[in-house]
Amino acid sequence: MAVDGWITIPTMKKTGYSAEYAAAVEASASSGGAIMPPVMGAVAFVMASFLEVPYASVAVAATVPALLYYFGLFVQIDAHAAKMGLAGLPRQELPSLTATLKEGWIYLGSIAALVYLLFQLKQEAQAPYVASALLLAGAALRKETRPGLVAD
Repeated sequence: MAVDGWITIPTMKKTGYSAEYAAAVEASASSGGAIMPPVMGAVAFVMASFLEVPYASVAVAATVPALLYYFGLFVQIDAHAAKMGLAGLPRQELPSLTATLKEGWIYLGSIAALVYLLFQLKQEAQAPYVASALLLAGAALRKETRPGLVAD
């Protein structure tokens, strides 16, 4: 929620959802991240170690339940929107897919590296560090997202 709640909750409120419902949806969606491959929670790494199986096996086994979780969440939110007569943002207020990809394509490298390291090279211990380093490097390439010290 700390990563994307500041975007999703105001957007949901703008489309007509109550603040409480928007926060509940965000909390539920964020909780699903703990079971959604490839990132999952630390428990997946513990499970893989305890069961003495590759992390990829645990991730593959978690895929269907995670997708069902998000499908159930989608159905609930869609039914609530239909009940309340909510229609979403007007087309002119939707962000352009081209502009979004133009601004955020650089971050796809860290996701690709994470997936490659976890599933192809089976480097579970190093994968988070490499992906984080690539994410920081990608952010440093753009002035708007470059990490730095802020003096107030």
